[in-house]
Order: sequence, then C-alpha cells, then structure tokens
Amino acid sequence: MEEIRLVFNQVWVWCLLGLLSACASEEVSLTPAQELYATYEAMPPVDTLHIGLDAMTSVTAISFNCFLAAIDSNLLEDFIYEIDSIDGSLYALYKLSIGVKYDLCLLELRQHWFQFRYGLLFEKDRQSFTALQPLAYFYGGEGGQVFSESWLINQETLITSEVERSIRWTPAGETQEIIQTSLSAKRWSSAQFRTVPVPDSTYWREKATFFQY
Repeated sequence: MEEIRLVFNQVWVWCLLGLLSACASEEVSLTPAQELYATYEAMPPVDTLHIGLDAMTSVTAISFNCFLAAIDSNLLEDFIYEIDSIDGSLYALYKLSIGVKYDLCLLELRQHWFQFRYGLLFEKDRQSFTALQPLAYFYGGEGGQVFSESWLINQETLITSEVERSIRWTPAGETQEIIQTSLSAKRWSSAQFRTVPVPDSTYWREKATFFQY
C-alpha cells in the first residue's frame, strides 16, 4: 500500500511539473519593437496637437541599445542628424492613433545642445516600426541654426514650419543675418504621410513661433 502511495505521489509531481512547463512554454516574449511600443503612453485624440520642443513633457528614458534593436537599420537614414549614443539621450513621449492600423509614437532625441522630435510609425498588423517622420527640431552652430515645429490636425494632416537662420560676410567685411522660412503640409494616405498644398498658409504663418523673427 505504501509503495502504491509513493508511486501515486511521484506521478502527481511529474504531472504538476509537466503542467507548469506547458504554461511556461505558452508565454510569448515580446520582440524589441513590441517592448519599445509598450513604453509609450497612449494620448487621447485631440483636434490639433502642437508638436514643439517644449510642448510636451518627456516621460520615459529609452536606452540606445533597446532603441536600435527595435527599429530597422534603414530608418536610421531618415534621422536629420546622425545618432550619437555617447553624447545623446532618447525619450518616449506619447503615442496616438493614425488611421486604423497605425500609431504615431513621439520620440525625443537630445544630442549635444541639439534637440529633435520624431514620429515613429508603428504598424499594428506587422507589430513593427515602418517609418520615421521629423516633427520638430533645433540644431546648428555659430554660423546658423535651423528650427522647426509641427501641428497634427485631426490625426491625419501635418503642418510643419521651418526657419533657417544663417550669417554671411558682405563684401564690405560686415556680417549679414539671413532668415529663410517655409511651410509644408502632409496628409495621411495609403499608410504614409504624403505632401499636399498647405491649407490656410496665412493662419499657420501667424501661428508659427519663429516666423516673426
């Protein structure tokens, strides 16, 4: 009788271990892209979202190793300035829906005294980041700087203003300041932002922070 009881206990233990092993095997680990996507806090829909350098508070720091593992290397070519992991820092801001199948994840990059904010497009079906959209930035040196900010309207239209300031020497040996400004617009269509004419350009010129300089 005692032998039967021991055999039963052993069988029960092995069954329990087998059940635990099966449960563990069903746990699916997240990919690097999914882990980065999960870092972002969802933002409620708004009619007009201003994306400037100080418009939103940075939320979560991201390591460069995690970021580089999460995106396709081809997207690195779309950064305005080459990423420097030694003297830079990355932050996840918010994510918001673009259409039905995509989310726009707002990424902040600080490098030297330069500052950039990009939109990482995350495709839900593929569970991966598929595109990078510059949204706001400020970079340059003593000879000139470039500033940009954007507005996302109804989560489908991007209005972007850009100001480029440069210094040049005149024939008389004096310095001359040159300010060049531009407006552009893109609308979400067929899984990407496509260039369109700027709607109500006078309104957006008046709204842009740096157009007055």
